[in-house]
Amino acid sequence: MWILSLDRSKENCSDPIGYRITATDSEEPKKREKNLKEMKQAKAWEASNRPFQSMISTFLMLFMSGSGLNIISIIITCMAMWTPVKAFFTVNSVFAPYEGEGVSLLVPKLKYCALNMVVMIAGLYKFSIMGLIPTNAEDWISVVPISHPLEVSTGFYF
Repeated sequence: MWILSLDRSKENCSDPIGYRITATDSEEPKKREKNLKEMKQAKAWEASNRPFQSMISTFLMLFMSGSGLNIISIIITCMAMWTPVKAFFTVNSVFAPYEGEGVSLLVPKLKYCALNMVVMIAGLYKFSIMGLIPTNAEDWISVVPISHPLEVSTGFYF
């Protein structure tokens, strides 16, 4: 006697030759999308650490240039100030490849800006040490108006 079974479940039939059922599994694209999100998030965190990589060499150059007023120390300090300013204007372009749905870039961007701010503060401190930032009252003496006396008294001593 012949038995005909119309059961089409995956467990009862084998895959055809050259066909993989796992390639068309509905969970596979979700896993790949989740892995892509995790990878983008990890790459965004790596991008937020880039200022830290150059921070050590910048600090070393600021230290080695000395506190005297000469062209080399001024150029190195200006470079230490210009690099973070340029980085502040290019934050969105640095993190543009990692944008996507479900990828939070706020904290990596804030970390990127904070590390650049540390380098900028080091440059400001260096300018202050060199005496190029007016911090004392004596630095502003040229803009203080000279007050002329309203009366003059003279006396004689006999």
